[in-house]
Amino acid sequence: MREQIGETERNLFIAMVSEHTVKKDTVSMDDQIYYDLKIYGDPLFDLLHELAEKFETDFSGLRLIEYAPGEGAELIRPIMLAFGRRPYKSLAVGDLWKAVINGRW
Repeated sequence: MREQIGETERNLFIAMVSEHTVKKDTVSMDDQIYYDLKIYGDPLFDLLHELAEKFETDFSGLRLIEYAPGEGAELIRPIMLAFGRRPYKSLAVGDLWKAVINGRW
């Protein structure tokens, strides 16, 4: 765990996530990146790139395709939900924050 990560960095992290979502109210650590905040495709890639640069975090071990669709693949979601399945694994804001604290995914 990196010692320099504190409340100021946490607030900056939340603000950075908030910039990439259509959700207008407060973003919480429990919010799901895809299911709640609707961050996927290029915006998700951009968010991770920005977090990696700002917080010197290695996200190379994160397989995005398991957590959210790429651009244009959003069409599969209604079909999967109609059959009672979530097509993607859970990825919460707090999961990304833990990676920032640890310096890697």
